[in-house]
Amino acid sequence: MTFDLKDCVVRVESLDEHIGGTGFVIAEDLVVTCAHVVEALGARPGDQVLIRFHTGGTQRSEVLADGWHPKQDVALLRFAKSGTNRLILPALGTAKGRAGHHYVALGYPEDGTVQARRPQGNISGLVPVEDWPADLLQLQGAEVDKGLSGASVLDCESDQVVGMMTSIKTLGGRRSEDPKVRYAYAVSAETIVACAPYKLELSMGVTHSPPIPHPSPPPLPEYFVSRSDIFPILKERLLNRDELQRGILPISALHGLGGAGKSTLASALAQDPAVCQRFPDGVFWVYLGQKPKILTRLIELIRGLGDSGFNSLGIYEASTRLHSLLHSRAVLMIIDDVWNSDDVQPFRVGSSRCHLLITTRRADATEPLGAKIYEVNQMSPPQAIELLSNRLFRPLKKREREEARRYAARVGYLPLALALGAVQIRKGKSWSELLTAFEAEIAQLEVLHDHRYANRRELSLLASMNLSLDTLREEDEVAWRSFVWLSLLPKGSRLTAPMAATLWDTDEETASSRLTLLYGESLLLRPMPLHIQEQEYSAYPLHDILHDMARRVFTREAPRGLGMTLVGGHNCLLSRYRSRTLDGHWHTLPEDGYIYDNLLFHLEQADRATDLLALFTTKEWMRKRYKQATGYHAYIEDLWHAQRTFECQGSFGLRESSALSYVEWRIREIYEEIPENLLKLYLALGEGLEKRAIAIAQLMPKLSQRVEYLFEAGDALIAQKRIAE
Repeated sequence: MTFDLKDCVVRVESLDEHIGGTGFVIAEDLVVTCAHVVEALGARPGDQVLIRFHTGGTQRSEVLADGWHPKQDVALLRFAKSGTNRLILPALGTAKGRAGHHYVALGYPEDGTVQARRPQGNISGLVPVEDWPADLLQLQGAEVDKGLSGASVLDCESDQVVGMMTSIKTLGGRRSEDPKVRYAYAVSAETIVACAPYKLELSMGVTHSPPIPHPSPPPLPEYFVSRSDIFPILKERLLNRDELQRGILPISALHGLGGAGKSTLASALAQDPAVCQRFPDGVFWVYLGQKPKILTRLIELIRGLGDSGFNSLGIYEASTRLHSLLHSRAVLMIIDDVWNSDDVQPFRVGSSRCHLLITTRRADATEPLGAKIYEVNQMSPPQAIELLSNRLFRPLKKREREEARRYAARVGYLPLALALGAVQIRKGKSWSELLTAFEAEIAQLEVLHDHRYANRRELSLLASMNLSLDTLREEDEVAWRSFVWLSLLPKGSRLTAPMAATLWDTDEETASSRLTLLYGESLLLRPMPLHIQEQEYSAYPLHDILHDMARRVFTREAPRGLGMTLVGGHNCLLSRYRSRTLDGHWHTLPEDGYIYDNLLFHLEQADRATDLLALFTTKEWMRKRYKQATGYHAYIEDLWHAQRTFECQGSFGLRESSALSYVEWRIREIYEEIPENLLKLYLALGEGLEKRAIAIAQLMPKLSQRVEYLFEAGDALIAQKRIAE
């Protein structure tokens, strides 16, 4: 957030200085506030009220008759233009398409002081409200107090004011079922503009933020159960300010098995109102995984922190910029699914006011970071019963509670296994039938696995997943096949209808219905909104454990598997995508929020190294990636990925190394498109290679790679008599 709300916010008072609420300046002579704020002061159209600026100055203003709209709860106040008060007009932006964005609001409370309150949280989106003439903007995580009515709502992703807070009382006091989560409502910027006495500019979208989505925490499952054994301890750790005195960045780590609920616990902490208040400059979520795109993740953070135009071609430079942005801020960064401590180092740059929270299955990934480790173990029996009840959407009957306890104990109280079991009960299975089937599956797995080394909880989770998939295959084989095909996606992917339609070779409407079905089976996680070319879609994450399961089933022999090879599957998917191109050119693919970020991954998995290399001889591909990411960083990271692929496959010869190194050198040195004729010359070891060989080698990440490249380049040049032996 680069715009400070205090520069446009005023307090609305009666002429005898009784505080009514908040307002904000939207034009050089115009303030907007809630109509009920004006009414509370005993004022009507034509009357005068007092507006007080954050500088302490006051000014009389008139309640405009042509700006009085009580049904919309909007009132416009006109004041005389003055150079005394420093006013910076906010950019008004449409409230549409803001779901999932982080917001802050600013209001002056009813306490007789000018000290402001800053409620903040996530925007849920526009929702209809009974007896209200237009949809209202629903805000999560905010607690609206008296005096905050009329506060401006700033979308942090665009620095645009998208609404004005109104009174919860007026709307009947809707609350979330979770007492820790509260909702507020805001009149949309569209309504404010429509009520204004003269035309105001309204931006129809995010004007300067990048296409990369804001790295915000994922939503909690509908059947979420608070982990009272560990949540308060972690919350206390995050709220603790002792590290401020020590001057170092505090780091905490959640360690546990896959499916134990580490990410869910981290998300719950990120959305806790007290935690959000402790970190007023934002809570950011970064997914890494086993093959992280560190540069892209860094730039997402930097842009999310307000430097929307930042670009970099190096991790060190980006990490340095992140450090400068965090120097005076209080930010919580959650790094999810860490496998290597080196991957975390570029993010380890916050001040002592910040906090770094990581989730990992590997304890050794936390040791070099000096993190305080918290073990996320199994749920307690009461928590497990509560989760089963929540997933069933009903309380457990007295006669079934004992069998439910037995099942929960048998699956090791793992949240994912419990959720999968509850789906089976919802479909009509009895607890005894579920337990019998589970024991049979465990027995079969123990025959196939060495039980002396198998982790019992992991085996229980595997059995639960097998049962769920077998049931799905019997009931709906098409849906079962659809789930198994998800194995082709890289971990951390989010599924939308456009990309699923290609993956499953169907239309978007069918793909959307199938995604909803798999979510209902607890095979996908709760979706988040994702914008693809100005249209909003539901994006469903896939749990890593279920992704691993899908890969097993993909290659397993029929009938419990597809009996396919992963290489064959990736080639099939690439064929489906190529059929959507113009004349086979990858850069002509329609945008689906997925393929441009993952095409290299699929080419690699399909063993199509030649096609992978060809991407970097195509100027159009580079143009496309630059346009998408508003910079070359995504293209450079693709390049690094290609270099690692050739190196690992042992096919990183002179042609490949010279081509890829030249591409990187060209981007770094001149930061412009690659002249096609020069690229062809370099691919043929043509003019100028002998002058550039050392410079190209210096760009390679490993010394052994540089030496090998120079030897091969030298031999080739000697053979062509371009240099002396």
